[in-house]
Amino acid sequence: MKNFLSLAIFSIKENLKTKLYLIISIFSVILIFIGLLLTGLSGFEQPQRVLVNTGIAMIELFCLIIIITNSVSIFLQDIETKSIYLILSKSVSRTKYIISKYFGLLLFTIINILIMSVIHIILLRISKWHIPNGYFLTLLTIFLKIGIISSVAILTAVSMTSQAVSVITSLLLWIAGHFVSELIFITKRIQILPLRVLIKIICYFIPNFQYLNIKDYFDTPYFLANFNVLFGIGYWLLYSFIVVTIACVIFSEKNL
Repeated sequence: MKNFLSLAIFSIKENLKTKLYLIISIFSVILIFIGLLLTGLSGFEQPQRVLVNTGIAMIELFCLIIIITNSVSIFLQDIETKSIYLILSKSVSRTKYIISKYFGLLLFTIINILIMSVIHIILLRISKWHIPNGYFLTLLTIFLKIGIISSVAILTAVSMTSQAVSVITSLLLWIAGHFVSELIFITKRIQILPLRVLIKIICYFIPNFQYLNIKDYFDTPYFLANFNVLFGIGYWLLYSFIVVTIACVIFSEKNL
């Protein structure tokens, strides 16, 4: 347990030291300020809604970019620098190494969301606007979505030797995960049975982010009332558990 916590904390430190994190964080702050200025000058009838939606969208976007790039680069960096041999030689199993990396990414995601949301809330308060209902629930769903894609990014990093291919694959699955319902609808229109069955099976492997995508409706009381938080958390736990388990199996058989 001590080794596990040490690895998770070490993973967070690695993420915090990356230049990419600093660049994207500063860039996100600048974008939020620009969004505030444009909102004040654009003459929209609902400036608060524009600012809130823009801020939440950017929080999700930048967390996505940070987590995918860091999860892939740091893992492959451990292999390239041979530091992974030092870690595994200290009575740390390969399974524990993967799980600690995943938990490190989860904690790092929390840090990112906290930093960006605090900046966002400060801008809202400076503008003398209130925090809308469902705001913090939306942040929770962003964390769950990033948690799912983090497990996917780890799996792609373990399975593939190219950093670029791993990042692209993770991003493609992120995009596809927002259109699972549309893919299932299209599948029903396909007349070729084998192809229809194949696409339907693929849809089950793609993370269905539509279960968690409430950022576009977080200020709608009816939608919030019908959103099942426990189902969302359960889906994250189940999907991430399966994907991380597969990553552990692949990594345990991988020749380093």
